[in-house]
Amino acid sequence: MRPAEPILKVKAGIRAAVGGGVLTRVAIFFTPSVINAGTVMIVARNYDDEAPHQLSVNGVNSRWMGPGNGTAVMRVTFNRPVKYIATVNVQDGEIAGSGIIQVLK
Repeated sequence: MRPAEPILKVKAGIRAAVGGGVLTRVAIFFTPSVINAGTVMIVARNYDDEAPHQLSVNGVNSRWMGPGNGTAVMRVTFNRPVKYIATVNVQDGEIAGSGIIQVLK
């Protein structure tokens, strides 16, 4: 039996952009932002102090994360070497944002 490959842990941070305007844009940041193909564990953290958010990556949705450091853990499999767009679901008063995670080989 072949030993299981270790799963890479990726951190995803969700932040509300600072600035004027009626609606606030939300952004996603990945660490690392470049990974190899395979299954990864994404640990998402909502740094927005005012609103809950839900992360969506490659068809996998996290649970809703509460404001002020709410977290969610999700397993996502990346089969192809391309740039994947992650999106964040928001509630009223914010504009949904996105982020990119690049998959190699």
